[in-house]
Amino acid sequence: MGLMQRLTLIAASLAVTATVQAADLAEHRWRERVILVHVSDGQQAAWQRLEAVLRARASDLRERDVVVYVVGRSGETWREGVPLSRADAEALRRRIDLPPDTVQLIGKDGGVKLSQPLAQADLEGIFRTIDEMPMRQWEMQNRR
Repeated sequence: MGLMQRLTLIAASLAVTATVQAADLAEHRWRERVILVHVSDGQQAAWQRLEAVLRARASDLRERDVVVYVVGRSGETWREGVPLSRADAEALRRRIDLPPDTVQLIGKDGGVKLSQPLAQADLEGIFRTIDEMPMRQWEMQNRR
């Protein structure tokens, strides 16, 4: 299964209903957390492992208000598995400082909360980081 097919499966499993608009992370501020993934040719196996975990934990991502962006090896970029236009992808890449083969967690306040090498990406660690955030603590208490 190719990278594009796998990304399409992630989109379906995350039940993406919104259309992709401008790739500006500011649109997520105070609404969603963002996981940014930059994948190069040399890290396809690491990406496949992370992708499988993201797919398996889609409901946990939704519960934590997480949106996933993936920047591929040739600059192609997806939001929740849906490809961004070339202009939006370029705009996003200009706005973010994401080294190759890196996973970053961006909080609802727009700040980088965690940065990990893709080969060592740990979704459980990302979830722990999110769950320790004061805003997430409030969400868990008030969403019942």
